[in-house]
Amino acid sequence: MRKQAISIALVLSGLVVLAGVLTDWRIASGYVMGAAISALLYWRTTMFCDQVLDQQAAGKIGLIGHFLFSYLLMALPLLIAALVPEVFNIFAAAGGLVLMKVVLILDSVLERREKDG
Repeated sequence: MRKQAISIALVLSGLVVLAGVLTDWRIASGYVMGAAISALLYWRTTMFCDQVLDQQAAGKIGLIGHFLFSYLLMALPLLIAALVPEVFNIFAAAGGLVLMKVVLILDSVLERREKDG
């Protein structure tokens, strides 16, 4: 990941957490939990892709296992937020899960804009 993408993630997260702290701290806690899982999922996916490309093949069991575990990780913050709504906001947790997708899209747009001049 480029340094620019990391900066985008930190700025977006900082703004959301600041807004959450100023309005309702459960928004901040839910977002942080979702964003942490989002970053973990991004890291797991990059490691998995590197392993597959190094081996030039992926077993069906490994592929299925990777995606099943990823889906379980995605469901975890939503489940926790649903079970403990007095601590975590479920919508903020869902927003945190989307963090890396938004960051990668923004980074791609900005990179494209830099190339085009």
